[in-house]
Amino acid sequence: MRKATSRRPRPGKGEEIARASKKLKQARFFLAQLEKASKEPGNGRQEVESYYSACLTAVQSAYYILSCLKTFKKIEDGWRKTLAGSELVRFKNMKTRRDDDVHFGESDATAHQKFVNEDRLRSRSTIVTPMFGSEITMEHENADGTRVRGSVFRVALGLYIEQEGQYIEVTTASKEFIDRMDSLMEAVEASASGSAQ
Repeated sequence: MRKATSRRPRPGKGEEIARASKKLKQARFFLAQLEKASKEPGNGRQEVESYYSACLTAVQSAYYILSCLKTFKKIEDGWRKTLAGSELVRFKNMKTRRDDDVHFGESDATAHQKFVNEDRLRSRSTIVTPMFGSEITMEHENADGTRVRGSVFRVALGLYIEQEGQYIEVTTASKEFIDRMDSLMEAVEASASGSAQ
């Protein structure tokens, strides 16, 4: 059995990229679980927040792995210049949220009811179509301003964070965090392939 260590592993050719890629795959797995958990009625804050925390941690791990590269700082500086100011701020804020969660056990996410359009095939209730005319369509607005239209709804628990003065669902923020990390990894890969030539 390999002994656990807190020291950074010695960099190997392409190993950092492979390890960071593994962590981003884990982040996508946790994001899928987070999206599912935030649509299911009956899930409490613990379930939803656990997947959110795991997602943030996996993305941050990918960042730390890439930071082991000698050229990372230079690559990251160039990558940051490609982002709009608000994109960079949101990326930094998500990293801070992960640190607050891991080091202090705190989350600034707030729970709100979330309306989800019920898929007819999964619905346990019978949908009665009026004899004349069409089904009655309703619309509900979630905390982040998204509007949900349909005839049958479920109410689930959604977690929301505040960004730029408005609520955004943690599923959306986590997906953006993963996408930003993906683009940083692409910059690292491009640099690695360029230096190998």
